[in-house]
Amino acid sequence: MKNLSGFLVNFKEQIEALENTYNEILKNIPVNAWSFGGGTALAIYHFEHRMSFDIDIFVNDVQYFSYLSPKWFIDDSEVFKSNYAESATNIKLTTKNDIKVDFIVSPNLTNIKPSKNDKLDLGFDFYVDSIEEIISKKIRYRKEMNLTRDIFDIALAITKDSTLFKRLQSNNTINLDEIFVWQNALSELNQKEYLNEIDIVSPVDEFKNIAVNAKDIILSGIDELMRVKNIELKEFDLKEDI
Repeated sequence: MKNLSGFLVNFKEQIEALENTYNEILKNIPVNAWSFGGGTALAIYHFEHRMSFDIDIFVNDVQYFSYLSPKWFIDDSEVFKSNYAESATNIKLTTKNDIKVDFIVSPNLTNIKPSKNDKLDLGFDFYVDSIEEIISKKIRYRKEMNLTRDIFDIALAITKDSTLFKRLQSNNTINLDEIFVWQNALSELNQKEYLNEIDIVSPVDEFKNIAVNAKDIILSGIDELMRVKNIELKEFDLKEDI
């Protein structure tokens, strides 16, 4: 890994963890069988908006997952601590300098393929999830958790791209039922706790206002999506009546 500069300096440990994870584990499966996603990928590759501490690796085919099982390597590992959690679709590891690495079996939710890494010189090829894919997975799998980092990420994504929700819904990447569940969860968010936790993810100055107002930004985005859907449904009903 070459010397890091600018915003990437904040992610030295995470980038080293990704490099070590590849050399110890991921090199055993095809490069197109996994992608780097989640909040850390969003921060490094797409937005440069906040700190993120974990590494999320998404495996698109369960047949490769057994090759990643810690039972094959954990006793001799120079990278990971001996404690880990493993299920049929998720492996949770921790590096010896306390970076969490999650392997998750998840097919691509969007029709946007991961893009080839062009930012980190690590000596091997790998692919990074798109903004749409990262946001879709946050909504699909964590919509009721009200995690501060997810709320900030999604608010920033729709601030940068006001059509994001509509595209994801129109493509059936996320459905209206999921959006209703998510809307109800957000409505119950403890704003005081949220604001206390925002400091942990350290939003850069440029995006602090979005971080503070993220809940309202998302709820407004959902309201606008519902307004557009209602108009579309009314127009469809009118056409059916003609």
